[in-house]
Amino acid sequence: MWRVIPRSWMLWAGAWLWVVTTGVILQFVVLPATSWHAGNGLLAGGDWVMFQAQARELAEAVRQQGWDQWQLRYEGQAPASLAAALYAVTGVEEPWVLLPVHGVLYALALWATMSMATALGVKGRAQWLVVLPFAFPSAVLIYAQLHKDILSLPGVALIAWAWVRAVQVHRMSWQSIRSVMVAAAVGTLLVWWPRPYQAQIVLGLTTLMWLGALAIAWRTRRREVAALATMMTLTMGLVYVTAEKAAAPAAPAAPVCQTWTPEFRIPVLDRPVATLFCYRHSFIQYHQANGNIDTQHWLT
Repeated sequence: MWRVIPRSWMLWAGAWLWVVTTGVILQFVVLPATSWHAGNGLLAGGDWVMFQAQARELAEAVRQQGWDQWQLRYEGQAPASLAAALYAVTGVEEPWVLLPVHGVLYALALWATMSMATALGVKGRAQWLVVLPFAFPSAVLIYAQLHKDILSLPGVALIAWAWVRAVQVHRMSWQSIRSVMVAAAVGTLLVWWPRPYQAQIVLGLTTLMWLGALAIAWRTRRREVAALATMMTLTMGLVYVTAEKAAAPAAPAAPVCQTWTPEFRIPVLDRPVATLFCYRHSFIQYHQANGNIDTQHWLT
C-alpha cells in the first residue's frame, strides 16, 4: 500500500508541467491583457506585489554586499526571501523564474495528497476528485504569484501523509521510520518558514493527533503505532524549536503588546494569548489590511 503509487513519476511530471505552463500563460498572456496587471506578471492588489519589491531590494543587497545580507524572512516575508535568492543566482528579477521551483513544491503537495488518499481507499475515477482542487482555476494564484501557500501547502500535505502512515503501520521498519520522520521534519519546516504562527497551530493539532494515536494503539494493542506517532511528534517539536532558535536574530517572536494588561495570568498560556492579542491589535491599527475582524474599531 505504501509503496510509491503507480506511475508516480507521471504525476510529478504532469503537475510540474501544469504549473509551469499555466503560470507562464497567466503571467505573459492573461494578466497583461487586463487592467488588473501590476507589471511583472503579477495581479494588482495582492501581497505578491510587495513581495516582488522586497525581493528585488534583497537581491540587490546580496549582489552588492554578498550572501551574508540574505535573510530567511526579509521584512518578515518568506516569499520575498525565496524570490530574492533565485533572483540573485539567475540575475533575472521576474516572477517566472520561480515557476520551476514552485512546480516541484506543488507536485510534492499533489503527490502527498494522492498517496494519502490511495492509502485511505480512494481508487479509480474517485482519484480525480483529489486532483481537481489542484487544477481549479483559482489555484493558479498559489504557484503563479509570490505566495506563502506554495510553501505551507506541501508542508501540511507532508505532515498529513506522515500521520496517515504512522497510524496505519503494522510492522516497524527502518523504511517506515525514515519516511515518517523525514516527511514530518520537512513538512514542519515548510509550514514554519512562511508562517511561524501556523506551525504553532500545527504542533497543537499534532499533540491531539498523538493522543488519538495512543488511544488507537491501546485499543488495538499495536505498539508500533504508539512508537511511530511518538517519534513523529517529538521530531516535529524538535524541528520547530531548533528552527526558532536558529532564526531568532532574523525572525524574533512577536513581542508582548504594551496594551496587554490581563486581569489574571496563566503562566503556560500567557505568552500564546499575548501573541494572539498582539496580532489582533496590529490588524486593528493597520488600516490598509482590509481585514474582516473588528472593522468597526479603529485604534489611534
